[in-house]
Amino acid sequence: MVPNAVAHIFVAQLTSGIIGTEREAVSTNAPDSGNVFRFDPAGGQYIFNLGTKQLSPGTWRIRVVLTDGLSHTAFVSLTAK
Repeated sequence: MVPNAVAHIFVAQLTSGIIGTEREAVSTNAPDSGNVFRFDPAGGQYIFNLGTKQLSPGTWRIRVVLTDGLSHTAFVSLTAK
């Protein structure tokens, strides 16, 4: 864990197995700034409150890019309420 690292988060919708245009994620919490995670020293973890209201139902790829250029991805599925 590196408390001063910068981690950016991006999202892209997956349609018919093809990853769409990547865009910066939107935060739903005032302490977050842009698409950058914040570090919580009390919990020893990075936090980003991802806003999903602007994302349509379906499968989305979430990609996190770290200061050293490494990236990590995860896929999530959103449904309509």
